[in-house]
Amino acid sequence: MMKSIEKSKWNQLGRSLLFPMIALTLMCNTCEVDDDDDVEPTVDLQGALDDGEALSELLESYSEKDFYGLTYEGGYIFYIDKDNEVAYIAAKQDFGSSVEFSDEYFDLGRMLSSNIGKGKSNTETLISELGNTSSHVARTCYSISTEGYSDWFLPSKSELYRMRDNIYKNGNAGNFPGGSTNAGYYWHSTVSGSRGYAVQFVNNSETTPSKANLRPVRQAFY
Repeated sequence: MMKSIEKSKWNQLGRSLLFPMIALTLMCNTCEVDDDDDVEPTVDLQGALDDGEALSELLESYSEKDFYGLTYEGGYIFYIDKDNEVAYIAAKQDFGSSVEFSDEYFDLGRMLSSNIGKGKSNTETLISELGNTSSHVARTCYSISTEGYSDWFLPSKSELYRMRDNIYKNGNAGNFPGGSTNAGYYWHSTVSGSRGYAVQFVNNSETTPSKANLRPVRQAFY
């Protein structure tokens, strides 16, 4: 009788040790499956854009920042406004280095908008105020035709800063020149009165130089 009781106790002890081991094994197997599920394949976003995949569909799975510096519809993506479904594109090259803002004196008597989305209307205002015959950077941008597009304009202050932060400071996909001379300055369309302003890409400063570079931008609605 004693042997039977002892045998029963050993069987209970064995089962108490066996069940946790089985449970632990099942948990480990589940963890391995979950790890495999978390691994996503690497996607070539530039290749996807080149193959004609819709930017709107790609943005459902990837962040806007994943596209900054990639080429799309004539230039480099430097900002994406998902609310208005528009990508801002910087031209692939400068269209004027060390150029004056205008070859004639002007005074708008007011300050143009610095907001994102206002570069195009600023450019149109400058052309209207300064004329379509005198030489100035707004007119130069508006007349550019490159990479199959002719709707370029002079970026607003905020648009230019996004270009600096998202392209120049992020691998410099646009091959912007550095240095502390005019080579590092870029005009924007946020004019104040009789002054045109430029941003120095290297040290992130704004000033009114006599000459600066010109990098037009465009909007690509998707």
